[in-house]
Amino acid sequence: MGHKKVCLERHRAENLGSDLNNLTFELKFIEPYWSANQMEEKSIQMLMNELKLELPKDHMLCNENAKLIARKTNNDDIVLELEDKRIAVVHLTWKSKKEIDGYPITRIYKNKADFWNKEMKLDVLNFKE
Repeated sequence: MGHKKVCLERHRAENLGSDLNNLTFELKFIEPYWSANQMEEKSIQMLMNELKLELPKDHMLCNENAKLIARKTNNDDIVLELEDKRIAVVHLTWKSKKEIDGYPITRIYKNKADFWNKEMKLDVLNFKE
């Protein structure tokens, strides 16, 4: 019984750093990203309305509560924070109608830190005006 307790405590200690980092990690949107905090409400509504028009009934985001947190200035990607703190990046097609299977193309990240490490950091480093 003592061995299981030690293993559990070690597991908690090993994961504590990543848990704390994920809780305190905040994104600062720099080019090519534009924070929703800097957008007019009508622009946010336009993007979210387009997303709703495009999502087919079987899309992974169809039943998710999402908040727009940014958009990319060099393409049609929008960045959403889901209710469970996952991040979704959606490439809008601007067809203003339901898309077919697989569209709009969407990438999901575990959290803001995961999004930064796997996508945003490279976008910022590779951005050229």
